[in-house]
Amino acid sequence: MKKYADYAPVFLRFIFLLYFITALQAKVYNPKVIQAFSEHLASLHFPLPWWFAAVGTWMVFIAYFLLVIGWKARWAAIPVIVYFAVAILTYHLPNQHSISKTMPATVLLALGLFFLFNGAGKPSVDSLQGKRK
Repeated sequence: MKKYADYAPVFLRFIFLLYFITALQAKVYNPKVIQAFSEHLASLHFPLPWWFAAVGTWMVFIAYFLLVIGWKARWAAIPVIVYFAVAILTYHLPNQHSISKTMPATVLLALGLFFLFNGAGKPSVDSLQGKRK
């Protein structure tokens, strides 16, 4: 079974695909969601709330796409980690949300950390590029 261990991240990338298709696209294509996120960040005196809400959401959207195809996965994980760490620290914890409400952000943060430390695995664009060198 150890010889198939490099393929395990494919299943984890599938989780990003599901979130990419559903929740994140709704945020990117709905300016009201980004505006509400910006207002929330402004209420926390977050620096440049509109920039973080709009650009941060798009950066995560692009990072998800890169993670799904497995290209530059370690770099793509960084905006995911920052985005969900901010979400957990500024939204979920202060509002004392239940574990079930906080779990999606926590799982996505953990997946971001996994890809930062482990890369995309096989099959991925990263592994195909490595074979060519």
